[in-house]
Order: sequence, then structure tokens, then C-alpha cells
Amino acid sequence: PILGKQKGLHPDYIAHCLNIVFKRQSPIFHNSKFDMQFLQRYGFEIPNWNVTLIQSYLVSFGHSHGLKELAMRIFGVELTPFDQVFNTEEMPLLFNDGSFLTSPVEKQASYACKDTLITLMLHKHFLKEMEKDQVNNLKIRESYTSVAFVDTHEFKIDILKAYENLEL
Repeated sequence: PILGKQKGLHPDYIAHCLNIVFKRQSPIFHNSKFDMQFLQRYGFEIPNWNVTLIQSYLVSFGHSHGLKELAMRIFGVELTPFDQVFNTEEMPLLFNDGSFLTSPVEKQASYACKDTLITLMLHKHFLKEMEKDQVNNLKIRESYTSVAFVDTHEFKIDILKAYENLEL
């Protein structure tokens, strides 16, 4: 709704205001590759960010690390599937003009708010998990930072192998 053609604030104004915030506070994403590609296209400058998908891999293995699966496994919360809110046939439109033409704004907002809240809750959960082991904490954080950088630059890495090779 913010970047679409519905009534609202101009995208340049929103980007300007949020860029000020992002210089002071690191945002939290679940899938930063998608989010960063979209946000950078609209002029957002985000120097640092947190990625719950990567945090999930660093904290535990052997299960899905998708946002909806983590929400259910960790918090018992069922999130609405993407294709129940958005017409996936219109996905190219998101990258062309920033709007989903047939998806009601109310459904988009509800979906986005729930995903945002769960992402924040996951971030706090994973930070607590990483803090439990003080000896390994620094190495995990160093690895997390490196992996987050690699993730945003579209390199493929074997996170399990990287984790196994850490000198803990």
C-alpha cells in the first residue's frame, strides 16, 4: 500500500524518512535477499540489518527455516500463506510498478503486520538462544555477520558446513 498507487505518502518521502531511521536502528528481515532487492530499488539505504533466516540456521538444524514453519514450531502461530493474500500471477507487477492490483489493501496490511511481528519475535528468540552459550557467542555472531553479508550478495554457501568448521 505504501509504494502502490493507492492514496498515501509519496515513496520518495517514505524512503527519506526511513533511511534516517535505518542509520540509527538496524531493521530485521527474515529473507533479506528478497527484502533488500525490493527496498534498494525504491531508494532505501540500509547499512546494517539482521536476518532471522540465518539466525535460525545458526541456532538449530534439521527442520525447515521458513518464516511460517518457524512461527508454528516455536510459537504455535499459524501465518497466512502468501498465495491466499496475493495473486501470485501478478508478482511481476510488484517489480514493475510496486503494486498488487487485485489484492485488497486491508489484507496486505494484516499479512504484513503479522509477518513483521513474528519476525521480531523470532529475532528476540534467536538472540536469547545465542546468548545461552557465552563461550561460543562471539564466534556465532562473527559467523552470522559474515553469512548475512554473503547472503545479500547472492553467493551460495553451505551454512551447515560453515557452522561445522567454526573453531568453537
